[in-house]
Amino acid sequence: MRVFKIFRTALLLLFLSKGAVLFSQGGWQTFNSQNSDLPENTVRCLTIDQQQKIWIGTDGGLAVFDDTTWQIFNTNNSPLTSNSIRALRVDKNNHIWIGTFTGGLYKYDQQGNWVNFNTSNSGISDDYIRAIAFDTLNNLWIGTTDGLNFYDGTNWTVFNTSNSTLSSNNITCIQVGKDNRKFIGTINGGLVYYNDTLFTIFYNTSSNMPDNSALHIALDSNDFRWVATPSAGLVAHLNGSAWQVFHELNSGIPASSVNYVAIDKAQTKFLAMQQNGLVIFKNGQWTNYTSTNSGLPDNYLLSLAIENDSILWIGTQSHGMVKWNIYTNTAVKQLRIENQCLNTVYTTNGELLLGNNFESSEIYNLSGQLCVIAKNTNRISLGAFNSGVYLLVLKNKNSICRQKVYVKTN
Repeated sequence: MRVFKIFRTALLLLFLSKGAVLFSQGGWQTFNSQNSDLPENTVRCLTIDQQQKIWIGTDGGLAVFDDTTWQIFNTNNSPLTSNSIRALRVDKNNHIWIGTFTGGLYKYDQQGNWVNFNTSNSGISDDYIRAIAFDTLNNLWIGTTDGLNFYDGTNWTVFNTSNSTLSSNNITCIQVGKDNRKFIGTINGGLVYYNDTLFTIFYNTSSNMPDNSALHIALDSNDFRWVATPSAGLVAHLNGSAWQVFHELNSGIPASSVNYVAIDKAQTKFLAMQQNGLVIFKNGQWTNYTSTNSGLPDNYLLSLAIENDSILWIGTQSHGMVKWNIYTNTAVKQLRIENQCLNTVYTTNGELLLGNNFESSEIYNLSGQLCVIAKNTNRISLGAFNSGVYLLVLKNKNSICRQKVYVKTN
């Protein structure tokens, strides 16, 4: 028989500041394959062109939407040879650059003309395109699973672990700063800076960059880097040497798995979380929107795009695309933060017993994965738990609190 012991620790830093807006109704609209012409409900990438049309990369093809009509491009009606769209970017001529899973890179001029760059007809290193960026000279930079590619319109150059100091060929994201430096995210190869001469790589062993993988990078108005990481939360490189890390133990981020970060002109940070919805960091306050307190249909978010600093477009893992009119919300409620979570915590017969009933009692592992949820009860079964550290989240109508707990089984 398994015996369970649970140890309380001091209350964690709460993931929302006092007075932060948690719940709002109105302003949310979902587009999916059932209620619109969206070709598939996994929305991996988004971009907005110069005519304010939203381009949507899905696992079922490419879509463009102008708030009224849809146009769909796929392997049946266009030169695309892959329907899985993984990267999108608009150039200065309003051409759309499209990265696919297996078909290479495409350029579409919106006049019906397509150009395809793949490993058979160009110097590109791989047909799986994960990132697209333009430098200040309008040269093209492409991240693939087999190296970093540079294209000046005529010649291709490939940087990889064989011919450079890069430690990983899996390039996830690229941003270009005002000084034309390239900021490059990798899988397990650190965060990379490139000044056209030298690669500078930040690892967790040689700097206080806490994660060797980066999923997305955004630049604020000061050209400071904000990095979405899969296991260390949001990392800000605020100048040449200072780093700041935001995670579930020291900020309002509910978990450490962040897929994407977008920044508006007011320097508000929008975070697409892997399992925990949308997080907003504004003026020192954190707000978390999920499917239980907002119009979000899915808590697993993949991509974001900001239109005119008033509309946030959100790509989800399995529920399509969401349009949120950020400043037109109604029926706003305020969240009250409790200073004390629990009167009593103890276990008996494999159950965690709370001193009070809660509308929702949730336990997460430290990767942000929901392990168990209990509704309107003061009992939580521990039957499926292994020894380790967990986050206990207790919610009532207008209050929420978080408690770190250690579960020991023997």
